[in-house]
Order: sequence, then C-alpha cells, then structure tokens
Amino acid sequence: MRKQVDVQVWGAGMAGRLLSWRLRQEGVDVRLVDPRPQQAASSSSLPLWLPTHPEHPHRLEAALGTERATALIDFIAWGRSLWGEEEEAEVLQLHWRPLGSEASEMSASYAASRRLGLDVSPAPEGFSMAAAVAPPLPQPEVHHEPVTAEVDIFCTGATPIDPFLHDKIMPVRQVALLFDGTAPPTLSYHASLRFLPSPEGLWACGAREATAHLEVGETEPLPSPKVRTALERLSRSFFPDLGAIIGEKCGIYADSCDGLPIVGPVPGRPRSLVCAGLGMGGYSYARPCVEVLVSGLLSGNVEKLPPELSTERFR
Repeated sequence: MRKQVDVQVWGAGMAGRLLSWRLRQEGVDVRLVDPRPQQAASSSSLPLWLPTHPEHPHRLEAALGTERATALIDFIAWGRSLWGEEEEAEVLQLHWRPLGSEASEMSASYAASRRLGLDVSPAPEGFSMAAAVAPPLPQPEVHHEPVTAEVDIFCTGATPIDPFLHDKIMPVRQVALLFDGTAPPTLSYHASLRFLPSPEGLWACGAREATAHLEVGETEPLPSPKVRTALERLSRSFFPDLGAIIGEKCGIYADSCDGLPIVGPVPGRPRSLVCAGLGMGGYSYARPCVEVLVSGLLSGNVEKLPPELSTERFR
C-alpha cells in the first residue's frame, strides 16, 4: 500500500535538499524523491555565495531598475543572514575579473554595484567584494519512487518533471577541475568561470549550455577529453601557475528563461509548487527561496518573495 505524505519534494539538488531539511525542522512529513540522486548531488556541488545575481550588476539594474534590483539583492542578503544564525561562514574576498570583451563592462558593473549598495572595491583587472563559502548541504534521505502527497514541490531544474517548467528551464552542464595550486577566489561572468579554494586544492568551474551535449549522450560525471582540455586552457589563461590537475567532475544545474529563479504555485495546478531555475545563483538564491516556500506552506505568508521570482510573472 502506497504511503501518503504531507509534502513530496521532487529533485535532490541544492533547492530540494534544503527544502526537505527545512520542512523536517518544522515537523512536516516530507519525502525527497529523485530518480538520479547522484547526478543531483553532483550538480549542487562547489557552491559559493555571491551577494547579487551572477549577471553583471549593471545589466541587472538595467533590466529591473535600481529600486527593484536593490530589493532582489536585499532578499539574497536576508537568506545569507539565516545561514549566519546557524553556522559561522568563512568569509573571503571574491575577485570579479574580466575575460576578453568583458573588460569593457567592468567600469559600468563596478558603478552599478556601488549604486546597488554592494560593498565593492577596485582591484587589478576588475573589482572585489566580500563573499562567503557556503556551509555543506544537508543530506536528507533520497527515495527513487514517489508516493501520493498532499502537496508536490518541483525542484527539478536539470530534468523538469512538471510540464509548467518545460519551456522555462535550460539545463547547463558544469565542469570542474581540481588543481593542486592556489589562486584567489575569482569569477568571470561571460566565461561562467569561477575559482574556489578548498582544503583539497583549487576548483576551477566552467559552465556551458547543456542541451546539445545531453542530446549526444554527454552525461557522464566526468568531462569529455575535449571539454577538459578547453577548461584547463581557459583556467591557465587566468592563472598560469595552477599546478597539476588532481581531480575532476561534472554536474547539471538549471537556468530559467529569464535568468531568475521560479518560485511559487504552479498556475492552474492546485497543491503544486515549484522552486527551480536557480542557475549560477545557487546558494545565493536557494536559502531565501526555500524560506519563502516554507513560510507560505505553514502560514500563507510569502511577502518576502520579490515579484521578479514569482511564478505569477508567467501568467
């Protein structure tokens, strides 16, 4: 006989794991389901807090206006403060460094960051700001088979299960190489390239649209030789003295069609919710979006959710 639960969370990536963990903290009977939990876990690896959207700040400001962009950044800062209540985070100075034609946008990006209230400072070939390494993801039990539930919440960005997400989510394949050298924490927007120090060494993470590669079967947890070579070459163009490669892995994360998370009720689907499309915003968006969903489920209060993230924008 199939067991019924209060809430069933679909997708064991970053958002799904956080959501399941928070609901259990609130005493909710929740089941986390994912047909490919290993892929989900891989896609949520190597998180780094960024106190803004991963796009250039001046583009975010141009799209939303200064007031709405500031509200979005404040929403992210609220989520970060929730982590601070539970676990002391390691703070580091993140270097935003241009690559190729991106250099022409750095001055505009820096000026917008100041207008949006971000604590930035000039640095050689870009600018820097305070960021923090995210705490480890919770590891709730993951099930392969679903059951009936009062509420379903879809956090399945890489493989959108609910039809509502099919034309709104784009899978992106993240490739990561572990070097035994050192370098400062660094992000380059256009190359979707970031460098994150860890106890094991320096992770260099690159990303690219995944659809075409999934179609030809490029779904292994390790990069193909051609992709590995390209990422190594790009990484060493930033930091020539990275040392030897001592590890590598791949995962899939998901961007939404407009680059912002999709959070809230699925239109026309009673008792169905969604939290997907976090993209490179990862940990920055995951915690506050999860808190809004938990608050909405338990009390009906979703006032903190910026309208730019709500599913209502697709009506």
